[in-house]
Amino acid sequence: MDCVNHVTSDADILPCKSDVILSKTSSANFTVGTRPLLASHRRLLCMNVKQTNMLRVLNRHGKHNDTTIKAAAVANLVSTERITGHPTLFYAVGGRDLAIICPTTQANGDISVSLVESRLDEEGYASTAGESQRLYVLGQQDVMEVEESTGIVKSKIPLTPKTTVKYPVIDYHQAAQLLLVPAKSTHLDLISTRTRKSVLGRVWEPHEDTVPTFACFFQHHAFSEESGKELLIVTAAQGNREIRFWAYQSDTQKFALKQQLSLSYKDEPKEEYDISVTADEEYITLCSRTRPYAVVIETHHTLFKAYRVTSWRMAGPALCSTTSVGKVTESAQSKSVSYELFITIRTETGFVQSMPNSSRLAGASNLAVARGDSVANWFPSLAAGGTGAGRDATGVPAGAGAAGAAITPITAVSSSLAGEIKTSSMSETAVASIVRSQAQKFCEQVKVIDADLVSMQRSASDTMRLLQDSRYRTEAQNSGRTFAIRNRARLEKITSTAASPASMKPAAAPVAADAAGSADSEYGVLTAGERELVLSIRNFVQEVQGGSAAAASAALKALLSKQLRLSVERAANEAGKLEIPTNATGDFNTLQSVQEYRRVVNASITRIGAATKRYQELNRTTVEASSAQTATCLAQAEAFRHKLSSALRSMKEEVAEVKVALSQCQLSSKVAEEAAAPPSPDAIVARAVEQAKEDDWKGAFTTILASNDISILLAFLENEVCREQQAVLTSPKTLTLPLFLSLCLQLTFEMPLQAGAVPLRLQLLSDFYVEWDDWLRTIRLQAQKDSQQAAIYDIVKRELSTVLEALEAVPREQLDRKSRNKERLVHKLISQLLTDE
Repeated sequence: MDCVNHVTSDADILPCKSDVILSKTSSANFTVGTRPLLASHRRLLCMNVKQTNMLRVLNRHGKHNDTTIKAAAVANLVSTERITGHPTLFYAVGGRDLAIICPTTQANGDISVSLVESRLDEEGYASTAGESQRLYVLGQQDVMEVEESTGIVKSKIPLTPKTTVKYPVIDYHQAAQLLLVPAKSTHLDLISTRTRKSVLGRVWEPHEDTVPTFACFFQHHAFSEESGKELLIVTAAQGNREIRFWAYQSDTQKFALKQQLSLSYKDEPKEEYDISVTADEEYITLCSRTRPYAVVIETHHTLFKAYRVTSWRMAGPALCSTTSVGKVTESAQSKSVSYELFITIRTETGFVQSMPNSSRLAGASNLAVARGDSVANWFPSLAAGGTGAGRDATGVPAGAGAAGAAITPITAVSSSLAGEIKTSSMSETAVASIVRSQAQKFCEQVKVIDADLVSMQRSASDTMRLLQDSRYRTEAQNSGRTFAIRNRARLEKITSTAASPASMKPAAAPVAADAAGSADSEYGVLTAGERELVLSIRNFVQEVQGGSAAAASAALKALLSKQLRLSVERAANEAGKLEIPTNATGDFNTLQSVQEYRRVVNASITRIGAATKRYQELNRTTVEASSAQTATCLAQAEAFRHKLSSALRSMKEEVAEVKVALSQCQLSSKVAEEAAAPPSPDAIVARAVEQAKEDDWKGAFTTILASNDISILLAFLENEVCREQQAVLTSPKTLTLPLFLSLCLQLTFEMPLQAGAVPLRLQLLSDFYVEWDDWLRTIRLQAQKDSQQAAIYDIVKRELSTVLEALEAVPREQLDRKSRNKERLVHKLISQLLTDE
């Protein structure tokens, strides 16, 4: 496993070959909770523009089509480009709403869009394309399988218990039919779409104690040096700056980490990126969210890991990004076509598409790779001495050709010793055994050298101790001898002085001087032999202390260079001698027992084939009969379903008719009761006021409007309860649309006949209509999409036309300025609603 750290600095950032501004669009409507999104399908882009629920599909010719979806804001936007065999679709998920966008490019370059919207059973966080006509939506507790043509949820796949979805992490593997989804805490899970269960014994944690922010399968890129039986997965965490390459072995249910790549900026180690992968899985792009640059990771051609990393200057920090690969020609008349990488980002001011320089995008790997485990790692000085200007990190000459490119473990060992390259047909087991035996001999030799060094140090210590004792003993003897000489000289001097002082005095001084000189020369001075012995011992100890390591290393190198290579060559020669002669096979095939065995095997194979054919014919007949019966049952079930649907539809119509009849009966009975005993206006107002105090405004207005008396209506609206609750009373959430229209009609009915009440009626009409204007315009917009809303809007137009005619009949010259302004405002709003289609 390789661990690579890539630090981006200003000097490493390269300028792009071209930067094209697609559109200038503000991002003021987007917040932290509702961020802008961008997806690509080849050279087709899908994005949300100013409004959070309006999606734009843009092609490379600049033609676009805007579509508004039901969701208030889009949380995830993906395309079907990475799934083979899928049509061109975009999936938008927001809240519990799902939108499936199918763009079509016309012959003239225009874009038309067909939209399928549906309501999900739970809030959706992300989506991915599955098999044909299927997509999977990630929810909080389940993965929902949705039909593409209708948007209906077909089934649900439960997630691991205690799962908390924090990031839009979901992907689908076509060959293995597996879903990569979040699990509890910081884990991920692999769920089979066939069994609807997890294929892992326990959930998988790709990043220790960190929630993965991105994960996807690599299922289209062919890595020739990989086994092909593993599932390749790329995960990212910590703001997408830590990327890991994983290989999952389904037999052992184990994940192997191939490589870890850590990205950072020189001044900001905790940089955050927006990640995107091309459809051919050649490139992984990471656009910085705080600085104007992008990091492009080129995957290895034969191994599942990163090969080259480059940094490119962008137009600004990326709010969102996407990556695609497309054809580019040098000119309109040129026939040469090249495939270029396109990075599309959204900044604070708009959308920009950048194309890195392909000549600098491609190249040799610029990632530091750890050297292989060989003998060269044991002796760095030897490897450095054998590696020159024309060699790479393995010690192989740069022009070695194919032999140098395909180095086996045994070749690596030989190269690390003498720089020679030899090919061998030996198995890895035999080579490992040889290297293991040589390593064991190496360890034994090291032990012997270490024991010799220890014994040498002990003997040197003993010798030094003996020398020190001998020196002390010699010094003691010299001191005693000097004392004896001095004492004898003093005695002789005294004796001679006593015998003849005059004659002996001149000769005494030289004798004493000679004695003192001999004593000074003998005190503390070693003999020539002792001095030579001490110097030789001291030099020997210094050589042992200073050159023991170098001597041991040189001895081991010489031993290995002599013995290991000879042992390997001897083993290779012995392995070559074990080849079976070619004529042995011919003699073996001529044996009678072998021929009899082959004859029996061929007869058995023939009988097995005949029996298999009989079983196939029998099973084919059974399957055909079962298929016919199944088709008949399906047809009957479909007919029964149609019958049930028609019966249910007719039942609903009958129930609706019964409800209408009951309401008419109730209304007629109520009218009859009121006609039998009509209450007084004060009683009606009092009853309506009581209902208003109980917050039953609909009932209060129904009571007032049922009297068809404008004086009662004005008295109720001028009541103290209505004036205190005017904001609640005029809100569209308080009254129904029929009550509002009836109120407007009664306020404008025969208005010129009551000149004194005209200002009050205009004031009340203005208060109500100004609050209802936005809601009425919403009905008009929805009427363009929904037939039921269109019928409601027709009723609104008919009733408001009557109100408009009544307003036009009011003589404006008799009104004061305030009343004229109120009348003009209501007249203008109604006219705009009715005329601005």
